[in-house]
Amino acid sequence: MVVIDDDLGRSGSSAVTRPGFQRLVSEVSLRHVGLVLGIEISRLARSGRDFY
Repeated sequence: MVVIDDDLGRSGSSAVTRPGFQRLVSEVSLRHVGLVLGIEISRLARSGRDFY
């Protein structure tokens, strides 16, 4: 299990300043991840439309 919590307190307006989010996206894209669990995952994006 890996916990990515690098982005605590950072704005969701851009992925540039969010190394944890960049790592999550790259690991999922490379199919190194089988399951992603999260609490309050709607906070990964600025708006509901971006999230969904």
